[in-house]
Amino acid sequence: RGFSWHGIFPGDRGVKLWGVPLNIVERAIERLKDLAMNRLRFSAFELSEKQVDDYCLKFKEFKPKYVYGYTSALFNFAKSVKKLGLNIAQYKPKVVFSTSEMLYPHQKELIESVFNCPVVNEYGCAEFGIIAFECVRNKLHITAENIYPEIINPDFQGIGQVIVTGLRNFAMPLIKYELGDSAKIGN
Repeated sequence: RGFSWHGIFPGDRGVKLWGVPLNIVERAIERLKDLAMNRLRFSAFELSEKQVDDYCLKFKEFKPKYVYGYTSALFNFAKSVKKLGLNIAQYKPKVVFSTSEMLYPHQKELIESVFNCPVVNEYGCAEFGIIAFECVRNKLHITAENIYPEIINPDFQGIGQVIVTGLRNFAMPLIKYELGDSAKIGN
């Protein structure tokens, strides 16, 4: 749903800047998933200048419609692309999805300038998956069909600790699970 808000649909070509399993069986499973999802996987942990140059060649051939990855990996990739003077924006990705870490303004600015497209923030965690997704108006929307979030101990601005109850895990329910994050729920 969140991807569709930005014009990305199942089957669209993508690049995932992510981890690559070391185990042969797990690596094969991830390759099958990537094939089914019509995406290339670039290792988020192999970002030497030579590797970035190789990734850019693959990017050129594949012409993905979107890029998805860890915030720090996207940022480091964009820094290397800029340093090497490569023009990855010419392949016209429509959007970059940033996940798994805080997306700071200076990171967003660099990634947007290198890819010449918007950077969209996804907020989630391993225990629940996506908790909120950024819309085209730069607001995060809660995935209310999957989780019930609460803010406890809010300060005078309404910012408090994020507590989440999962609505889909029937084998091992997590109820009022403390994430260690701080947030404010808006209108």
